[in-house]
Amino acid sequence: MKEGKIDTLNLEKIRNYNELINKLENLNYGEKFGFLKIKNENKIYNLSLTTRHGFCYGGPIIKEKNLITISEDSIMKNDKVFHISFLKEILEKDLKNYGKENEYAESSEKLRISLALKNPENFVYLEKYLISLMEKFNQLNKTKEYELNIQIDREFYFWRNLSRNLPK
Repeated sequence: MKEGKIDTLNLEKIRNYNELINKLENLNYGEKFGFLKIKNENKIYNLSLTTRHGFCYGGPIIKEKNLITISEDSIMKNDKVFHISFLKEILEKDLKNYGKENEYAESSEKLRISLALKNPENFVYLEKYLISLMEKFNQLNKTKEYELNIQIDREFYFWRNLSRNLPK
């Protein structure tokens, strides 16, 4: 991750999904990123967030193979939509690929996880979604060799319009 200025975000003070996106986009213009600290039970999660065009992750050009887009119930990887229950499996393939297979990430540093809520009303569950994502990542990162880059996006379908492929 590129060095930059940090602005600490507090999800409890942010009213809705659109406000969070706006805050992150405003930070990006100043080459900053949002730092989010989540406390849950006896665990503390620290993560930096940006949006799709976040300067702190090296610029807006992301190859599709280096991107996993997730929402409340779906995952999109390489033009395919999966149920969210496949997240750990897909994440593991990307993290352990090291550029061997062309349809998976070149490295964990280039891998981007895009979280985009299909229903903005689900913002109240965002902390739960982020914790679930980090728990799955941590299960795969026992040796601390991988990097987790999370971006929060406005639309689940920003890469392509794949709504026609969603399971009914």
